[in-house]
Amino acid sequence: MTVADMTLLGQDALLDPLRSALRDAPVEECELWAHRRRSAITRYARSQIHQNALADEVHVHARAIVAGAVGAVTTNALEPDALRRPPLAFDPATAAADPMDQARAIGAIITAVDRSRLRAAGTHQIEVTEDAVANTRGVALYAPATMAYVRALVQSDEGSGYAVDLASRVAALEPAGVAERAIRKCELDRDRTMLPPGDHEAVFEELAVAEILRVVSLTGLSAQSVREGRSFMTGKIGERVTG
Repeated sequence: MTVADMTLLGQDALLDPLRSALRDAPVEECELWAHRRRSAITRYARSQIHQNALADEVHVHARAIVAGAVGAVTTNALEPDALRRPPLAFDPATAAADPMDQARAIGAIITAVDRSRLRAAGTHQIEVTEDAVANTRGVALYAPATMAYVRALVQSDEGSGYAVDLASRVAALEPAGVAERAIRKCELDRDRTMLPPGDHEAVFEELAVAEILRVVSLTGLSAQSVREGRSFMTGKIGERVTG
């Protein structure tokens, strides 16, 4: 067994229970989707690692058609009996990364921050996900994926700076680059003043724009929010609402 094999349940482990559960499914049509997520996260504050945690979960979503009606249910069991009841990017080295690999990346950030006489906090996270889909029409597909993420919040007595990096391969992360960006922003965050009330032009970096778009998507981009009048699109379909 390879190192990568130990971090993956694998195609057979996820697809075989789905196939078995579908053989005797007493419904017109049925679809089973299994999603497995293994997440390892290391947190640090005041330039010291203080927590390492690992979560490993499997969830199965079932959809069935009975008399023209569609029903759905979710479970965290992969046993066929339980299931019968009413491409993505993958990198083996990332899947095999351990807490020491995460600690080394954080160490590169802390070393750079210590040289600047600042404080660092943040997280380093690695995720392995697996998805398997099978239905009564003969579909049976499996795909694994990996994600690596590092975040640095650098603080001084006056201000702070923030930077992140995200990739499907842990080797593609640049902890030193993350530290440099966060340090540079922290050093610029000084001599704050209170602005008078009024309209002021502001320039946002990519992370700030992404957060704004995330909130907008959560609060206003659903049909339900539009119908209930909670969306920024309500009454403005066809109109330009942003710059």
